[in-house]
Amino acid sequence: MQHLIVPTDFSFTAKKALSFAVKTATKAKAEVIVVHACEMIGSVATNHQEQNRAVTGKANVQLSFLKKDVEATERLVVNTKLYKGIVRATIMQSAEE
Repeated sequence: MQHLIVPTDFSFTAKKALSFAVKTATKAKAEVIVVHACEMIGSVATNHQEQNRAVTGKANVQLSFLKKDVEATERLVVNTKLYKGIVRATIMQSAEE
């Protein structure tokens, strides 16, 4: 195993899953990739761009916090990816990359 993809919605349960993944990745000497998907509101033609930017900005901050927290306490490489779209599709996209 080289990579462990960990989807997150930043909930308590997701944080527990990340903790388990970190332990697993440490034993397997794997890289953790924390993935979050933001479903965008409206279309390009609608005026939701500012709200979508706020949602993705907040998600980026939360991903950065998770990355720093894990890397500060564990000897482990953590990468984060933020996708815009449907959760299931973005997880599959991350796995293919």
